[in-house]
Amino acid sequence: MQTVRAEGAEFALMHCTSTYPTPYPHVQLDCIPALERQYGVPVGFSDHTLGSFVAFAAIATGAKLFEKHFTLSRTLPGPDQRGSMEPAELADLVRGIRAIEQARGATKAIQPGEQDVRNMAHHSVVSIRDIAAGATIRTEDVWAKRPGTGIPARQLGEVIGRTAKRAIEKDRLIAWGDLDR
Repeated sequence: MQTVRAEGAEFALMHCTSTYPTPYPHVQLDCIPALERQYGVPVGFSDHTLGSFVAFAAIATGAKLFEKHFTLSRTLPGPDQRGSMEPAELADLVRGIRAIEQARGATKAIQPGEQDVRNMAHHSVVSIRDIAAGATIRTEDVWAKRPGTGIPARQLGEVIGRTAKRAIEKDRLIAWGDLDR
């Protein structure tokens, strides 16, 4: 690695267990992020397991590169044929890897389409009886109901004790504009 770094070349490490086929307990996928932290370079995975399960897990674990043995037919002679993927399997593997790459992400954020669900799932402060203009809001005047498009239910305590600027009908979402500070 020192020589490659000294030359300024870009490179990656490949995590590999050289057992053919590799039993699942010997794969040690957690080495992928550990190697990346230790050496500060991208780490890939050279897969010698049967099937696609471990390949998908490697990508989900953070492998940036991937290698898998390929053959046109496992019936061909040769030492690698038995553990290799055939064309249809390789196509499925690539589709799965691309899907997992899209699904990964480290930043939790509200995704497009989630806000409507959140609004329906969350609760807002609602009047449970008619409240006259000028009345002080009491605990027995309000409750939390869906949708979550008004004052969040977690702020119910901040509504209690405020004065209604205008008349608030029963079963209406209360807005901050309805209240004096």
